[in-house]
Amino acid sequence: MQQLTGINTVCMYAPAIFEKQDNSDALSAAMAGIQVVFAALTPLFIDRYGRRTLFIWGMVFCSIGHLMACIGFTDDGDNTARNWVLNIGILLYSGVFNATYGALT
Repeated sequence: MQQLTGINTVCMYAPAIFEKQDNSDALSAAMAGIQVVFAALTPLFIDRYGRRTLFIWGMVFCSIGHLMACIGFTDDGDNTARNWVLNIGILLYSGVFNATYGALT
C-alpha cells in the first residue's frame, strides 16, 4: 500500500522540491516534525475511530494533499501562492499518511 500511494516518492523528492525554494531547511524540518507528531497520534485515532474510518478518511485527505501538490507543480514561474499550495500539499499528504496508512499498514 505504501508504494501505491506514493509516500516514497514524496519523501524522496520533497527535499529537492523544497531546495528550489528559499526555505528548504525549515520545510524539511517541518515535514519531519509533522511525521513524528502525526505518527504519535495514531494510537489515539485508532482507539477512537477504528481502522476502517482511518483508512477512508486517510485516503480522502491524502488525495487532497496530492491534488494540492499537482496544482503547485503547474507553476510557470516564481509564483509564491502556488509554492505555498505545493508545500502545504506535501506536508498535508506526509502528515495524514503517517497518521493513517503509515501506521496501519
